[in-house]
Amino acid sequence: MDWLQTALGEALLQQESRVVEEALDGIFGEQCLQLGAWGEKRTFLRFTRTQRCCLIAEDGLAEPSAIGALHRLPVESDSIDAVLLPHTLDYSDRPHAILREVDRVLRSNGHLIILGFK
Repeated sequence: MDWLQTALGEALLQQESRVVEEALDGIFGEQCLQLGAWGEKRTFLRFTRTQRCCLIAEDGLAEPSAIGALHRLPVESDSIDAVLLPHTLDYSDRPHAILREVDRVLRSNGHLIILGFK
């Protein structure tokens, strides 16, 4: 996304990075999953404290860990400790379906972090 390369976009990414870092600070476990790319691949995932983290995107532009439909995740149910949605719902034509998938893959004590304009 070219807009993120502008001064305003970079300022937004810096502010959001601080928010995500604080949100992920106390979240531990095995798996963290970011759905949708926003910035570079490690923009937010570098703050995770889980054993593993991956990015699933609908295209390969941000060099994701996997490419797939975010409303039909190739992820086992009840297997993820934290899910990060960086503006994913803002740019999706199926936001409710994505949230249903997040509910399916999150463990019962899992965490959901949503960044959005709306």
